[in-house]
Amino acid sequence: MIKKKFEYGVISECGLVKEVNQDRILIKIGQVNSMEFGLFVIADGMGGHSLGEVASTIAICELTNWWDKDLEKIMIESDNIFLEVKISLLNCFTNINRTIYDSKDKDKKMGTTLTVLFVYGDKYVITHIGDSRIYKKDTYSLEQISKDHSLVAAQVRQGQLSRDSVYFDANKNILTQCIGLRKHINPFTKIGYTDRMSMFMLCSDGVYNFISKEVMDKIVIERLKNNIGLQSIVNDIKDVVLKNGAGDNASIILLNYKKYFWRK
Repeated sequence: MIKKKFEYGVISECGLVKEVNQDRILIKIGQVNSMEFGLFVIADGMGGHSLGEVASTIAICELTNWWDKDLEKIMIESDNIFLEVKISLLNCFTNINRTIYDSKDKDKKMGTTLTVLFVYGDKYVITHIGDSRIYKKDTYSLEQISKDHSLVAAQVRQGQLSRDSVYFDANKNILTQCIGLRKHINPFTKIGYTDRMSMFMLCSDGVYNFISKEVMDKIVIERLKNNIGLQSIVNDIKDVVLKNGAGDNASIILLNYKKYFWRK
């Protein structure tokens, strides 16, 4: 028989500059038909004082409720789990956006990025808004499979800015979309396929802005070859981020989804 299980490592750090960690993480794992399914979330709050912390906490609480109430029904009753999860998560994002948008004072900015990965069996679902990221490991590197909702990312896609110059651009922290700042949102969504062993990494911008893609790839690929555990790999990435100044909150979820064979 075949079984799929998760392994993961996780960190969420305040960094060396910010006084408060406004990032929030959620990890939920369940099981159906001998296969685990999982929900992995990073919310990077933004706003003065504690407003970002409030926004990211609201997002995580709403997704926890979605897991407890809506997802169970989908897993039991749906004939197309992944399409139903995609639609249901989009509705959840809309509700979270409305809650935060309606609750904040109109003269104050309060919002959060929200990056969600659902994995089960041979497929995964992404629902995402903002500039936190999801990567999927291929043979030699991590491939970004989410889409940044930032001004510089839009300029790169339009050919107005080179990818190499993004890290030095003064506008790199300007978002074109996030939860809570506008009445209407248009999240990025994707349904993709898992492999026999699929590795994903979710991270906030406080990670990838303080470590080069080449160094991050090297840490992950070389540590895996040497059978280093996922938590140790995450800690190694964190150490580089701290060494490079860690000017923002930094959060990482690194996960493996492995297929096992066993006899009853």
